[in-house]
Amino acid sequence: MNLKKIVSAILLIIIISGCLYFTLMTKEVTVYNEKDRLDIVVTTFSAYDFTKHIAGENINLTFLLGPRSRFTWIRAKCY
Repeated sequence: MNLKKIVSAILLIIIISGCLYFTLMTKEVTVYNEKDRLDIVVTTFSAYDFTKHIAGENINLTFLLGPRSRFTWIRAKCY
């Protein structure tokens, strides 16, 4: 009974250390250029603020409405 616990503890330590090794050693560094940025357009300030805080400088973010504008004033036009 004691031997089973020792063997299972050793196997658990080996598995966890292997997972940690592969997780920590395989990090990729991504360099973003101006061309590689994602273009995102938002309509409300809360979506703009949330997206800006999450993505930071890695995106091109456009706020569709100006200050004191209402979403109901926008009408879609088909050409």
